Formats: sequence, structure tokens, C-alpha cells
Amino acid sequence: MWVGLAALLLAAGEREGTYRLNFLIIAVSTPIAAAGYLLGFAQNLPLPALMVLAAVVAFIAGAIAGPGPAFSVGGMQFLLVAAIAMGVPHVNWWTAIGLYVVGALFYAALLAAEMLINPRRPQRIVTVSLLQALADLAAARTSDLADGGDRTTEARRRATGAYQAAVGRAAELTARPSWSTRVWVLDGQALTAADRTQAFLVAGTDPVAASVAADHLAVLAAEVEATGLRCRGKDRGKNGDNATPHGSTSAPGVTSRTDQNM
Repeated sequence: MWVGLAALLLAAGEREGTYRLNFLIIAVSTPIAAAGYLLGFAQNLPLPALMVLAAVVAFIAGAIAGPGPAFSVGGMQFLLVAAIAMGVPHVNWWTAIGLYVVGALFYAALLAAEMLINPRRPQRIVTVSLLQALADLAAARTSDLADGGDRTTEARRRATGAYQAAVGRAAELTARPSWSTRVWVLDGQALTAADRTQAFLVAGTDPVAASVAADHLAVLAAEVEATGLRCRGKDRGKNGDNATPHGSTSAPGVTSRTDQNM
């Protein structure tokens, strides 16, 4: 049970970021959460004392959430584990701490296996989201130009959010050279293209051009996602988190890069 609880809490705390970020969350949050079992030794205190202790613990968990997602996840897990520890009698809490660490190691092993099988997943997710958001913006702009509606405002807000998420993901990635002849890459050039595409769609007045852009971007989003499934592992160990799956078409939001030396 304690092993399963660790894996469950870590799965709930996983972020849509790089594998490096999620391994950092595991490393930081596991000892914080495991320390919550120590409150099991205080379960025989009088109820008023337990209430004060719980309030202090909640304050500390909230205070440590500021430095980053790893501490935020650790604080949340600490509170859950502490609540369990204070309410479950007749348990060897040192054993529970050890089993919790075992569960965290098991979860880390599963995450490592996923990283080997699907190394580009974090970047592909945000790239597909960006392309789909731009496609939705183009579709909304097409409809607004046809009937004078106001769908573009909300679609633009979503596209801006997807763009900001892509910028954050690109900043997390370690730059590595691409060894594949054609690889989808989320980099500064691609982000600039995505920004220019959004500006073009918002300022454009031609519904035909907006409709063509919507279809093209939707096809690109599907292509990036589909080629990621077909080509999974083809360039494993060469690009890490820094490259999304193979593509064949240059377009706003992503760049299809050719290595001239191959």
C-alpha cells in the first residue's frame, strides 16, 4: 500500500514539462513527502495539540511552495501523507518511510523507461498544442470574416497561451544538434514563425487565406503527432527532449530542418 501510495502521489504531481523537470520533482518531493510519516508518532497527542500541529504543518507546506514546482508538489504530498499518518494506528512508520522511497524509485524507473521509449514526448505535446491552437484561431477568423462574429478574441487568447507554453518549454530544453535528416524542432525560429502566423491571422481580411491556413495548420498538427508515433525510437539517444518527431513540411509554428552534411 505504501509503495502504491508513493507512485500515485508522484503521478498526480507530474508536470507537462521535460523529463528533467519531472525527475527533479521526484528527487525533491520524495524526501519531503516521506517526512510526513513522522507525524504518525504524534497521533497519540491530545486533539487540541493535534489541531495546532496540523495547522503548523499546513503553514510550512504552503510556505515551501514558492521556490518551484518540485517544492510545491512536495508540500502537497507531505500534507496528504501527514494526514494519513496521524489517522492510521499501529503502523511502523520507519517501515512506511522506507516503502515510500521504494515506491518513488519504482515510479522513477517507469519514467526512465518512458523516456527511452518516447524521448520527444514533452516537446511534441506542446508543439501539437501550438499548431492546433493556431489552426483554431485561423478557423475562428474565417468564421468571423464570413459572418462578422467575435470568435477570434477567445481563439487568440488560447493561441497566446499555447505560444507562451511553447516558449517556456523551449527554454527548458538543452540545445543539441540534430542527427536526423528531417526533424521537427521547437526553437527560436519556429517560435518566431508561430508569432508571425498569429499576427497574420488576426490582421488578415481574406477569409479564403484564413481557411487555407486553418486546414494547413490542422494537417501539420496531425502530422507531427502521427509521425511521433510511427518514428518513436528511430533517433533515440540522439536528440533527447530537444527534437520532436520527423516531419516533411516547413510551416508556421515548426521548422523542418535538413542537415546538409548528411
